[in-house]
Formats: sequence, C-alpha cells, structure tokens
Amino acid sequence: MTRLTATVRSLEQVLATVSFGLSPIARYVVAVAMVGIALEMRLLIAAPDGGVPFLTFFPAAAISAIIGGLGPGLVACALGAGLAVWLFIPLVDTASWLSLLIFLVDGVIVCTAIEAMRSYYRRNAEMNLHLEKTVERLSSMNADLARFAYVASHDLQEPQRSITSFSQLVVRDYGDRLDQRGRESLGFVIDGGR
Repeated sequence: MTRLTATVRSLEQVLATVSFGLSPIARYVVAVAMVGIALEMRLLIAAPDGGVPFLTFFPAAAISAIIGGLGPGLVACALGAGLAVWLFIPLVDTASWLSLLIFLVDGVIVCTAIEAMRSYYRRNAEMNLHLEKTVERLSSMNADLARFAYVASHDLQEPQRSITSFSQLVVRDYGDRLDQRGRESLGFVIDGGR
C-alpha cells in the first residue's frame, strides 16, 4: 500500500467517524468557533479593506461541514457571510451582492458535497462492520460444519467396519456354498470397506 493510499484511507476513517462523538450543540459551537478563528486570522493578516473577505470564511464553512455535518457548515457559511457584509463589504452595489450570492451558493454546494461524502463513508463503515460480522459468523459455521463432518465420518466408519467384517465371515464360512455372483458381490462389499 502506498503512502498516499494509506493517507487517503486514514482521512476516510476520520471523515466517517470524527463528528459522531460530538453532540449536535457541540457541532454548532465548533462552527461558530471556526468562524471566530477565521475572523481573527483575517484581522491579523489583512486590513479590513484588503479585499475578498468571503474567502476568509470559506475554509471555516468547509471545516465545520467536515466536523459537524451539513447544518453546522451552513451556519458557518451564513455567519461568515453576515460578518463579511457587516465588517468588510457593505452591500451598496451589484458587485458586492453578486459576491455575496456566489459565496453563499459555493458554501451550500461545498457543504452539501461534504455531507454526501460523510454519509457515504458512514454507510461504508456500517457495511464493513456488517461484512466483518458476517465473515465471523460464517467462519464459526464452517468450524461447526467441519466438526460435524468429522463426527459423522467417524460414526459412519463403525457400521462400515461391521459390514466388512460380517461379509468376510460369510465368505470364510459359506464361500464354498456361494455361486460366482455371490462371491463377487461379497468381494465388492469387502473391497469397498477397506
């Protein structure tokens, strides 16, 4: 397995399981915290009139969707849009409205795609668990079947030995009284029992 494949599988496992330990409220708290972190970083890195403020909040929305799902991702997207409009871009012209609309549409698309991936990985993890349980159950059934076959084989050997022994006694005691066909038939029984 290559390093890239191992990394992708690790990320798949994280996507499938990361948020399931968080309560719904905690997921939304994470979304608000991500927007707060994005705002802090924006204020540290660039001046308020530094341009493209929506880009500041896009990672917060995506990470919130990864950690918390669709709802927290959309909340982060809406909070980011609101903060960007309130602090950085007043909605006074068509370009600012268009920027807001593009950010919101992109946010919804990305959050929905991330939720679809999470759902896929969750179902995949559930199917893998079901498959593992099925394999364990089949292994147990195969072991039971092997034990049954051993016991049945052993139990069937005793009647076979009795038939062979009795046939040998018949040939020894009454072989001269049997015709050719009788001797051949008993010979087949004795040979089959060996």
